[in-house]
Amino acid sequence: METIAKIRRRHEVNGETISEIARRFNLSRNTARRLFEDLQGAGYAGAYDSVQRFVKRWKQTRPALTQAFVPLVFPAGDAAQFDWSHEQVELGGVVQTIKLAHFRLAHSR
Repeated sequence: METIAKIRRRHEVNGETISEIARRFNLSRNTARRLFEDLQGAGYAGAYDSVQRFVKRWKQTRPALTQAFVPLVFPAGDAAQFDWSHEQVELGGVVQTIKLAHFRLAHSR
């Protein structure tokens, strides 16, 4: 299911072609037939071409995709990010690698 969600997002949001996605995920372009097999497993008794016709009609009538922006807002002191990095510094004329802690409050970013 995770792969299917990634494929849908790449196609519908990023606008990548089915062939391009199939190459990136190393999948057969005919993977859409798997949808039919999943439907059969759930009890669907119809034919493959019926599913093809439904998908074709659905693609033509679905609403256009829109871009959305969800701003991230955090109350002061509510959330923070923390990470480590290795940095080169000169201490007393000697270059040394130190481990540095990074801490950023999400409210102020």
